[in-house]
Amino acid sequence: MINVTLAAIAAAAIAAPTEAPPADATTSVEETYARANSALLKGDAETWNELAPLTNDFVLFSPFGGTPSRYADYSPERIERMGRFFKNGSFAQEIVQAYATET
Repeated sequence: MINVTLAAIAAAAIAAPTEAPPADATTSVEETYARANSALLKGDAETWNELAPLTNDFVLFSPFGGTPSRYADYSPERIERMGRFFKNGSFAQEIVQAYATET
């Protein structure tokens, strides 16, 4: 019985993080992307691009199908065209799961 208990305690110690990231870290990211995507669906691609800039390793598998888009594909002209594509849209997001890790 003692061996099982010690094994359980050791496993819990290994699995538990030593210091949790701030609770508001994921909330901040969620709120920023909600504002960015809401702006885009109203045709404001400039705000979307400012709030959620793409990284060099960005890849998007479009919900409409086709070839994935990469960072290099998003020229300023393409971002402007995205803004013209969306008008008067509404945006709602549902976070299924979120977590933060130390960098």
